[in-house]
Amino acid sequence: MIDQKETKNSKFSVKKFFFPFSPIKSFRSVRLLFLMAILLALRIVLGLLTIRIAPFSLSISIAWVPLMVLGWYFGPVVGLIFGILTDTISFLMAGGGIWFWMYAIQEPIVGLLSGLIAGWCRYRKNKEKISISLDIVLNQIIVIAFAVISYVALIVWLDPSIEFEGHEEEFEKFYQIYKWVVVGGISLLVVVYEVLTVLTLTKKIGKAEHHTMINFVYTSSLVIITMLIFSVALGPITAVEYMKFINGGITPEPFLKYGSLFYLVPRVCVEAIKVPVEASCLFGVVCLFDKKVINIVNKINNSWNLV
Repeated sequence: MIDQKETKNSKFSVKKFFFPFSPIKSFRSVRLLFLMAILLALRIVLGLLTIRIAPFSLSISIAWVPLMVLGWYFGPVVGLIFGILTDTISFLMAGGGIWFWMYAIQEPIVGLLSGLIAGWCRYRKNKEKISISLDIVLNQIIVIAFAVISYVALIVWLDPSIEFEGHEEEFEKFYQIYKWVVVGGISLLVVVYEVLTVLTLTKKIGKAEHHTMINFVYTSSLVIITMLIFSVALGPITAVEYMKFINGGITPEPFLKYGSLFYLVPRVCVEAIKVPVEASCLFGVVCLFDKKVINIVNKINNSWNLV
């Protein structure tokens, strides 16, 4: 016999999807305010603890993980607002500099996406009959899209017939080696991820373990989606538009010729290293705090009725 409370909680609620906590009561909870403050502080501190790759103006950092956690538990609306807040604070702490809107919208979008994906994840976990097949299919579509887009960008979109004026032989060798090393790294990342997924699915697991698996599916999907959006899809476009912005609407010719090579390839290489680390951190934090946060939700939302 299905418990009526469990059946009720398994129904989709727009209100709960966008606001996991009661918007008014959440700001009266000392524990929730403390959690928000800790996540905000972690985002700022981790933003300062980055590994810089000077030749390509790139950095390796997991500073977005606290923002993802904040959006994950507090919903897309709060995630969006705090994304604006963290980006503004980070910009001011860095001494200002040149503000560019295509970089400024990244953290708000990360907070928004985190809340949206987490909302669907909560809905899937609250189903009275859990079947993880749909979740795995969605995750595999994202992983395959990640692999295909990366391969196309590295093999097809980057023109192998680029003429490196004055350094043709040197840069051509660098181009070919670098490109295939990155392709190999992406392939290894995808293979390792698929092996871990298959090994997890072949085990006999109960409801609690299903929840853990669903967390794994959607936390990793969130990290991969943000990588695809900001590094592969919008990254080169943003870089070109930024160069135009700081040069009075004119893009330097060398950047137009070599920009994709010297931006996209290093960026994908960095993300191939960062994605598994970032996904592991997010998955670990979500699994660690899930029960504690759910208990807080239940206490705060007693009068927060479902639609």
